[in-house]
Amino acid sequence: ETAEQAYNRGFETGQYDGGEKWLENAVPQNMLLPDVTLQEVIALGVEQLKPQCHRLMDVHEVFEQMMQALASNSPCAVVRLGDGELLALSQDVVYNARIVKQEGEFLPYAGVKPPDIGARDQLAQAIRHAQIVG
Repeated sequence: ETAEQAYNRGFETGQYDGGEKWLENAVPQNMLLPDVTLQEVIALGVEQLKPQCHRLMDVHEVFEQMMQALASNSPCAVVRLGDGELLALSQDVVYNARIVKQEGEFLPYAGVKPPDIGARDQLAQAIRHAQIVG
């Protein structure tokens, strides 16, 4: 098997396990959903869930808000959430400390030594007070 064949096999397996299989399991037993693709089902589902969506600012809106803050000499806290921040926030909420410590071996470089619930809570509080979070 070539690398390309292995990639394609893995891609197809992942696509099935991560989508088509879920669709098969969601369709009631003894029923068939013909001529509808997974992408169409997802699009219809997203359309139904639009009222629950949160609108995100585009880059121009972020820039404009920052410029307004500068012009009015008012604060504008911008927080970027990356892997480290998300792992720190997940302590004893999504993952236990052992998993956070294992997955976030880089966290001590940022001053977070799991378990560090105080750092988690401080980070969450900072995010709550930020004007822009991304």
